[in-house]
Amino acid sequence: MSGFAINGVNIPLDIKALPGETVPLTEAAWRITAEDILASSDCPPHSEALRDGYVLAPMPCTQMPANATKDDAEQCFPVVGEIAAGSPNVGILQPGSACRIFTGGLIPEGGERVVPQEECRKVAGSVCVAAAAMAERRSFINPVGSEVVCGTTVVTKGTRLLIDHLTLLAAVGVYQMQVVARPRVACFCTGSELVTVGSEVAAGQKLSLNNLLLQHFIPHYGGVMAEQGIIFDNHQAISNIFGTLTDGHCDLVVSTGGMGPGKYDLVKKAFCGLGGRVILESLPMHPGRSILLGTLGGTVFIALPGPPNAVRTLVNELVGPFLLMMQGAQHCWPRALQARLLDDYRIRKSDLLQVKGGVLVMEQGSCMVRLAERLDPVSCFILFAPGRKEFLKGEVVEVHLSATTADGLVSSF
Repeated sequence: MSGFAINGVNIPLDIKALPGETVPLTEAAWRITAEDILASSDCPPHSEALRDGYVLAPMPCTQMPANATKDDAEQCFPVVGEIAAGSPNVGILQPGSACRIFTGGLIPEGGERVVPQEECRKVAGSVCVAAAAMAERRSFINPVGSEVVCGTTVVTKGTRLLIDHLTLLAAVGVYQMQVVARPRVACFCTGSELVTVGSEVAAGQKLSLNNLLLQHFIPHYGGVMAEQGIIFDNHQAISNIFGTLTDGHCDLVVSTGGMGPGKYDLVKKAFCGLGGRVILESLPMHPGRSILLGTLGGTVFIALPGPPNAVRTLVNELVGPFLLMMQGAQHCWPRALQARLLDDYRIRKSDLLQVKGGVLVMEQGSCMVRLAERLDPVSCFILFAPGRKEFLKGEVVEVHLSATTADGLVSSF
């Protein structure tokens, strides 16, 4: 990918998918395919019964008696055996005979239809079937290859493998596959006041919530955490960590904090001092005005602001999609949908797109959204278009699903 756009801003950054690697099916969940995957066998691999009943091999040109009607005529077949699900040797069914069969049982050669047991009448070693049942359009047989034919493309390149994909792949005989290597990601949070979660918080200190956020969100997008830590607001310390993390063992480095105009906002200075190439310094959205996207050597660097709410938003809107691009995903950007506001909302500054955490709910069959409160898990992000200060209850707005809910049902639905 020679470039991409974020909220209308073109980013001239050449993004190539990482190399592929072979993994077993049991380790492929959530990985992104590096090539199309073809079925290795037919599904089902053998013709099988869809009902408990009798598999029949009718006589050629069987006719009802001349004085019988479609409703009362019967055909009777001698029962020559029984086929349970899992029986490997079912032999050949001769014309004019029947065999007891159970759901999933293999259809013997010569078997042309399965008649459900409730449509059959047993008579001293034979089974009698009404002509109406014999005329049923459904044969209650699942033919070999009727679901997937060997060699068919079942999963395309760039697909994130969900559990349903894995069960399909197992059913068509695919037990290992090529997936894109997971990006190696290092994260550091700047701030002399920060301490790790679980530490005692002294006066003037704060917990590094961003460390916790990144630790859990990066793997969700397929990244592997290579390193994580807290860096004091010191130019030399920040320069040193850049030198360590961009020596080739990381594909992406993400930082939080140190991106404002203040005395201790030193990230950009350290990055440029080491020869970093700045590609983007701002997005036309809030949050997003104070960011940095660039490269240092062969490593991509994204600097985010410090507030955890801003980090949470920008991981969903920028960092996560970027990680998916590095894995060659077909769909990288957050899923967008339309929802109606549950409340009025007023914007203090209307010059930029405002992106706010929200909660999706269903009311009377309609998709509704409200701003997330302090204790609410965020299920989406509401996009308030620039140029307006008031948005009214019932108005339709665009929302982006949070990546933590986009792979399944939104919990509020």
